[in-house]
Amino acid sequence: MDTIINISRNRNTYVIDLDTGKHITAYLEEPFRIVGVSGKELSSRPKQISERIGDAFFGAVLGHRDLIYREYADRIISLPDISIKVKVFTLECLYFYDWAIDTLPAWKNVLAVLRKWNTNPDNLPNVGRLKDLVERELTANVLEQYGLVRFASLIPPSLRPYIKSCKAFRSALRSAANDRFAEPQAKVKELFNVDEAELFMLFGISFRRYNAEAEIREVCRKMSRIVEILDRLEITDYKIENINRAHADLEARYNVEITDAENRKFAKAQTSHNLFYENDRYYTRVPLTRDECAKIGNHFHNCVNSFEWRTYLRNGERHLVVVCDKVTDEMLVCVDIDSDNLTINQFYGDYNAPIHNDELCDFRSDYQKHLRNANQQ
Repeated sequence: MDTIINISRNRNTYVIDLDTGKHITAYLEEPFRIVGVSGKELSSRPKQISERIGDAFFGAVLGHRDLIYREYADRIISLPDISIKVKVFTLECLYFYDWAIDTLPAWKNVLAVLRKWNTNPDNLPNVGRLKDLVERELTANVLEQYGLVRFASLIPPSLRPYIKSCKAFRSALRSAANDRFAEPQAKVKELFNVDEAELFMLFGISFRRYNAEAEIREVCRKMSRIVEILDRLEITDYKIENINRAHADLEARYNVEITDAENRKFAKAQTSHNLFYENDRYYTRVPLTRDECAKIGNHFHNCVNSFEWRTYLRNGERHLVVVCDKVTDEMLVCVDIDSDNLTINQFYGDYNAPIHNDELCDFRSDYQKHLRNANQQ
């Protein structure tokens, strides 16, 4: 196969110069035609260039998918300071991998990466989606700029754009990468004029080893959570000035939002049936908030505010009531009820102890009849 040494364009006419001194001309006006090295019109791809490169070039510039590809191809071809090797490689990426308009990166970023590749055109990456390659190169530049290259594998791809756009995240990563114990440890050794082994033998002092990888992961965990909460709460104008403070603040906001939403759902479920019942001695108290459930769980020393809440109550899959003494208002029995058929699942006292008191057992039987009647209405 011949080697392409240049591609030039004049409006809709493209000329591919080969290392043999010959050239191929493509006229991209209707009717589309290609004139080969012999000067004759061709009915298929020129044989002088490889199938992959030929398809890449003609596929990219033909515009049979979308004009934006034609525009990108034209821009790449027209760059005066980029080698033909880089141009052909970029056209391959453009044609073979970028099939949707929204996958094309911003042109200014493409140009920056092409110029970087052009400094070493014999060491190009493997062909891939142009957007992915551009993002990878730009991220590598940022990581190198801020001394984070050795931690690249620890930073999730989804967070890498924030290294440049979020100063607080960048600062937290750089701080985590540096051993904050090194300076004080050095001062201690200097003070006693001994090495670490002697320091331990003489004074029982040992140094904690700084784990930069663990610190980086923790910063990334908090940043991921920040991004997640901002997205869930649809907050677009939040300014992150410090990762730890932002993480704590947003977690608190999120918990308030989630608790409010869960309380509304719980209250709706708790009032969807008539759960109240009383006789001469006892009555049922119907909680409507998680705070009430927390007090109930603490009183009975059970899982109402933990497992029960997470698994059933907040989703409306179970009802919860408490049997109370009419005279003292003391909470005596914690009652778990299936929300579908209103069957009493659990009727327990303190520490999930079974109830043996005859009056309370009678109350359970009567209360179950009440629930069945309520379910039939």
